Amino acid sequence: MIVLTTDDEITIRLIGFGLSEKEAQTYMHLLKYSPRTPSSLAKSLHTCREDIHRTLTSLID
Repeated sequence: MIVLTTDDEITIRLIGFGLSEKEAQTYMHLLKYSPRTPSSLAKSLHTCREDIHRTLTSLID
């Protein structure tokens, strides 16, 4: 059994499952800090709100 110990290791694994880097980072952020509004998520991830909307839509699909 493989035990992942860092966020980076989990992000790499998520990318291996087919998520983009942005999707994996967004997913990890939501897991750690619970649901947020797109605006606060964009601020936390240092990106624009429109990018967050695209990433969240992609994750949902």
